[in-house]
Amino acid sequence: VWIQYLCEILKLQDSDLMKQLMNQPSGSSSLSTSDINSAIAKGDSRHLLRKWDDKITPSERKNGQEVLDCFEIKCYTMYDIMPIQN
Repeated sequence: VWIQYLCEILKLQDSDLMKQLMNQPSGSSSLSTSDINSAIAKGDSRHLLRKWDDKITPSERKNGQEVLDCFEIKCYTMYDIMPIQN
């Protein structure tokens, strides 16, 4: 759902291929924990992003929001790890 939404917003082609590639573990998957590899295989983006979200400081989050604001990107905010669906 999110890839389709981003493809529509960014006018990108071949969302099916993007979904397929996103659900494949990377070449470094042997370095990942089993829960990460399982989340990749299931397409559980929220779980994967939550792992990164825990490592971001409030200052980094604010800086990221400033970049989003500069480019007028409205589908992401510093308060949620997933894009906002209109």
